[in-house]
Formats: sequence, C-alpha cells, structure tokens
Amino acid sequence: MFLHSLIDVATVKPALEVADVLRLHLDDYLQKYHCTTDELRALQAIMRCRTAASGGHIRVCDSCGKFQIAYNSCGNRHCPKCGAFAQAQWMARMEGLLLPIPYFHTVFTTDHRINDLAYHNPEAIYNLLFATASGVLKAFGKKYLGGELGWSGILHTTGQSLQAHIHLHFMVTAGALVRTAAGYEWRKCADGWLFPVVELAADFRNTFCAGLLKLEQAGQLRLVGSCARLDMAKLVQEMLATKWEVYIQKPVAGNGALTAYLGRYMQRTAIGNRRLVRLADGQVTFEYRDNKERDEQNRGTLKRMTLPAVEFIHRFVRHILPQGVACPERSRRVWVRHFGLHASARRLHLKVARLLLGASFELPVVPKLELGGWLSKLGLAAGLTCPHCGVGQLSLGRAFAPLLGLRLWLLTLLGWPVLGRVQA
Repeated sequence: MFLHSLIDVATVKPALEVADVLRLHLDDYLQKYHCTTDELRALQAIMRCRTAASGGHIRVCDSCGKFQIAYNSCGNRHCPKCGAFAQAQWMARMEGLLLPIPYFHTVFTTDHRINDLAYHNPEAIYNLLFATASGVLKAFGKKYLGGELGWSGILHTTGQSLQAHIHLHFMVTAGALVRTAAGYEWRKCADGWLFPVVELAADFRNTFCAGLLKLEQAGQLRLVGSCARLDMAKLVQEMLATKWEVYIQKPVAGNGALTAYLGRYMQRTAIGNRRLVRLADGQVTFEYRDNKERDEQNRGTLKRMTLPAVEFIHRFVRHILPQGVACPERSRRVWVRHFGLHASARRLHLKVARLLLGASFELPVVPKLELGGWLSKLGLAAGLTCPHCGVGQLSLGRAFAPLLGLRLWLLTLLGWPVLGRVQA
C-alpha cells in the first residue's frame, strides 16, 4: 500500500484484546442484558481507544519529513489500555505522603451476599464500606496504640475469574501519633503485629451490617432487579452468622513493593489484555490465578478458564463503576481515599509525626512526572526516533479529529490499520 511508504502508524494493537470481544459480541450481550448509560459509555470508549475512531495526532520527522500517526487514548478508568502513566503519577504522590516507617498491607473483604446490592447501589455500599473499615481502624488505633494511625485505601471489586469479590486494600502505618501531657510522641507497633485480626474482622462485620440496616431504614437503598424481593433483616442475620475475612500482612523491607501493588488497582480494569488467550466460536479463554492452590513462589496457580463471550462481557460490565464513583475528578473521594494522618486535613499532624521519626518537618516535594522522562526510564524513548530514516526525531504536529463513517470505511477498505498496527 502506497500510504505505508509515507506514513507510519505508531499505535500498536494487541493481538487479542477486550475491545475485540466487545466488537464481535456486544450486540449479543445487549440482547440479553440491560446496560446503563455509564456502562455503555465505558464499553464504547474501550472499543474506540487508540483507534482511528478516537482521533489522534501527527508526528513529523525533522530529518526526512515523513509522517507518523498515533491514535488517542480514551482515558477511561476501565480501559485495559489506559492508565499506566496515571498509575505512575499516583505512586509518586504516595511516596511523598508515606512516613519513613514500615506499613502493614491490610485487606477488608465483604460477604458475597452483598454483591448484587452493591451493583444496584454502588455509591451507598462503597461509602459504607470505606466508612466502616476506616472507623474500625481508627478505633483500634486508639484502643491498642492510644493514638492516630495513617492509612490509605483502594476499592477493588473483582476476583481473578472476573467474579464479584468486593474488598478494600489499605496501607496502614506500623504505629500511631500519640498525644500525651508532655506533648506528642510516636508509638510503634510490636514487631510484625498490628491488631488482633479476629476481633478486627468481627467488628468490621458487625459495624457494616448495622450500617446496612440504617441505610435501608433511611430509604437510601434501591431494591430493584435481583434485589427486588430482598429481606434485609434476614440478609444481615445470615451475614452476622458467618466469619468475615480481614488479612494483615507483615511489613516487608521498604514500602515500594506495597505501593506498587496498590498502584495496580489505581488505574486498572477487571482484566488486562495480556490475560486473554483465545477468542473463537463465541467463547473467550483467559488466564487466572487460583489462590486456593499455591505454586513454589506462593502465588496462585496459573490456570485457564473459558466462558461464553456474552458471559465474559457480563462479568466485565459488573465491575464498571458509575461515573459518580469512577470519574477521575472525584477519584480521591470515592474509590481511592486517605484517612487519619494521611488525610489532607491532618497535614500538620503528619508533619509532627515525620519530625518525631527523624525526617524533615516539611513534606517532600514530589516532582511532577513528565511523560517523555517517564518513557525514557521505561526504555521507550526510542519510540520518538523516525521509523523511516532511523536518524531524525519525531516532533508533534497537527491533531486530527475522530475518523468516522465513510472515511473510516474507506481507510478500512484500503487496508489501513484503523485499529492500530497489530503487535507481532
């Protein structure tokens, strides 16, 4: 094709991606399931992401003058191809917020009986979940350490096989800021021990269940769909009769690994494209880790699961948060939150804690990440070298609008990679 000799498409398309499943089977899904406006908006964004339908910009070589085209990202939080740079920025901000001490990785897991209720009432249930977990951590900090902890949490709603698995991941300080008659002091935890996990789990369960009843009594829950005939009193009674899981992992050397682990949930969807194995005959095969069976590295055993494409989309859609919960402008208030010494209103106390721990009183200045420098650290700076002459550097040229309708059809007919250059 003549155009290929003049213009290079920089955008790379995975050989198999979630968008491919949606392009082939979304209509089948919509014939069987209802789709909300927020869900449909997210699915459409995923299908357009980094394609000619999303528009893009032109890069020009300063040596040979030839062109390169790069398609725009959608920026949707649920897109498997977006969010890596936002994740890196969040991790950089977190590094500036953390105290120079070990942190415990603490996970609060809910009963699966609330899955449908959370789907129909995401803001109410997730607000209650954060409030409950933060409330018991605050109370236990007072009870066992006599002071104020610092912690940050991220909401996650899915398990490895895309089933609903609602839980919170927290980074919790291994100590507390204590106010005494003589002033403030830092009181650290016993080595490798934060709180009695059985008591913490029971308090978490009891407080959450009490809060759930209050929400229903206040008329703040929508009992529709699969929850239309829900008996809330019976549901709460059943949940109170079971043990809830709270996991507290001992701190490891440094907090970088824990920050990186939580960062994966900062800008990630239910499943990444790399886990997809096959799409054929109306079925999707993907990889998952079975955490009930551990390998030599104490990770879940890697297995494969095959689902009908419509069921795969259904499971994926169940983890799309509505705009009020997932939009980036409000993300710090809803699905990523900071409490105690980490809260913005407690900056003075955080500084006092830093001083007591031998660090500077002022918080470290977190350098703003620059995309080019970030790419260089990842070894991707070579992407700015002209693919035609191999000598010149590409500079940003004009942007272009989304290519739709007849123009998109003609480019497809001519064999132009409108979905991106397929990864070898």
